[in-house]
Amino acid sequence: MAQLKTVAHHSAKLTLLAAGPILIPLMVWPGLILRWFGADFSEGAVALMILAVGQLINAATGAVEPLLIMSGHEKYVRNNTWACALFNVLLNLLFIPLWGINGAAIADSLTIALQNLTASFWAQQKLGFSPIAFWQSR
Repeated sequence: MAQLKTVAHHSAKLTLLAAGPILIPLMVWPGLILRWFGADFSEGAVALMILAVGQLINAATGAVEPLLIMSGHEKYVRNNTWACALFNVLLNLLFIPLWGINGAAIADSLTIALQNLTASFWAQQKLGFSPIAFWQSR
């Protein structure tokens, strides 16, 4: 289990370090990047920043769901996926009428964060460690 914990932490750190150079420009210069696809796309700059934050959380948690699946805890992944899918639909129904594309981005990023953090919680409970990068659990 100690070796699995080490591999999970190293994997999450590498994923975060690999994703960081891609995600940081998306958060700092989203309008400039979106203009490559046409002037109208720059309107989605705020949504791109919100989605980048969600993906940063995704990268920081590493491959937590495959970790749970391969360790025999696939029912937690299944239940978490269903609950988060419902959560995402409800948030979209609430946020899109209020904030349009930014509401959809908020709903998606919150769902990604919830799904990965919940899976990390279950990893902590069932495996005795959380795979979150730079988070050393007992």
